[in-house]
Amino acid sequence: MLAYDVAGDGPPLLLIHAGVADARMWAPLTERLRGRFRTIAPDLPGFGRTPPSRPFDPAGELIALLDELGVARTAVAGASFGGWVAMELATRAPARVGALALLPTAAPGHEPSPALADFDAAEAAALAAGDVERAITLNVETWVRDPAIAPLVADMARIVVGHQLEAGDEDEDGGPELAPERFAMPVLLVDGGRDLPDFAAIADRLADVIPGARRATVPEAGHLVALERPDAVAKLLTGFLREAN
Repeated sequence: MLAYDVAGDGPPLLLIHAGVADARMWAPLTERLRGRFRTIAPDLPGFGRTPPSRPFDPAGELIALLDELGVARTAVAGASFGGWVAMELATRAPARVGALALLPTAAPGHEPSPALADFDAAEAAALAAGDVERAITLNVETWVRDPAIAPLVADMARIVVGHQLEAGDEDEDGGPELAPERFAMPVLLVDGGRDLPDFAAIADRLADVIPGARRATVPEAGHLVALERPDAVAKLLTGFLREAN
C-alpha cells in the first residue's frame, strides 16, 4: 500500500516523484494548484513513507491506488524516474491517463552523457562502500541548482538510500514501450535549462516519437523543476491541462 497525500479540489492530477525524492518534492507545486486540481502525491515503493516491495511494480501499485481512490481517469505528471513510471502507467493503462506531463523524464534506450555516467559510477561506488553521506552529497551536487532546496533534497535522498541499502538490488524491466501509438493522450515534455544535458536530449527524442507532444524549458531550473521553480511549472501545467481537456 502506497503512502500518499491528497490536496485541493478539482479534476485529479497524479504526481509521481523523482528517484532522489518523495512526495514532499511536490508541496510547493500543490500549494499553487490547490484551487484548480485535486493533487494525489504518493510515495513509490522504497521511497519516503512507503517501504520497499517485491516485485517492484510502481505502475501497478499506482493503478491500485487510483482504484482505491475511485479515480477512473486522471492527468499524470512525473519527474525523472517518476516520468519513466508515468510513461509505463500511460502505456499499460492508457484509458486511465487523460494527459501526461514529464518534468523532466528518464527514458529507456538513452546513452548517458559523460557527466551522468560519472555520477552513476560515483554514486554506485559510494553505496558499495557504505558511504551514505557521500552518496547524498553527490545527489545534491548533481540534481540541485537552488541552494534553498538542498536540505530537503538531502533528507529525501537519505531515506531513499536507506531503503535501497535495506532492499538490495531491485528487479528491473525494459521500461515503457515508446511506440507512438501508445501515447494517444496529450503530452508535455519539460526540461530544466540548468540540468544535465541528458534530459533535454531525452525530451527532444520523445518529442520526435510522440505525435503532437508539447515541448518546454524552465530556463533557471535544474533537474527538480517543480521544486525549484513551482510558479513556472504551475503556469505550464495549468495551461497544458486546460488545452488538453
